[in-house]
Amino acid sequence: MTDLDSTGNTGELKRITRFFNHKKSKYVFIVLDDERILDYIITTIQVEQEKKGKKILKLRLNLNNEENKFSVYYQVKEYLEHTGGRDIDGLIVTGMNTLIYTEPRLTIDLLNRSRDAFERFGLPIAFILNTDNLRKLIHGAPDFYQLRETSSFHI
Repeated sequence: MTDLDSTGNTGELKRITRFFNHKKSKYVFIVLDDERILDYIITTIQVEQEKKGKKILKLRLNLNNEENKFSVYYQVKEYLEHTGGRDIDGLIVTGMNTLIYTEPRLTIDLLNRSRDAFERFGLPIAFILNTDNLRKLIHGAPDFYQLRETSSFHI
């Protein structure tokens, strides 16, 4: 794995990559305030897992899904149904910042109410969001936040 920068984020990237080693129901937050390196982070994780024969997909949440646009759970569910979710070993979810900034109360409330439902997917999921939205999530969806697999990864 190549160096991300001189701040020690390479170790954090290795920890994130290890999060995807076992295909089991769990989720974690990757806190990233500089979206310019988002594609690099995701590609690095995917390449490292591909070396182990694992397939990690990326889902970008969006506001185009009129029926469930603020439900992270339903967007993940629809994506996995559409892509054949049984054939993948993990999922990285981006775009959560947009949903929270557009409709914070509803998005966070729906996350909190769907917290147990993410187990149904049977795979590790990493949600990428920024520090500001992580704080909102901790305060607005404490049950969802507490069920994460490990402490958040900060890059």
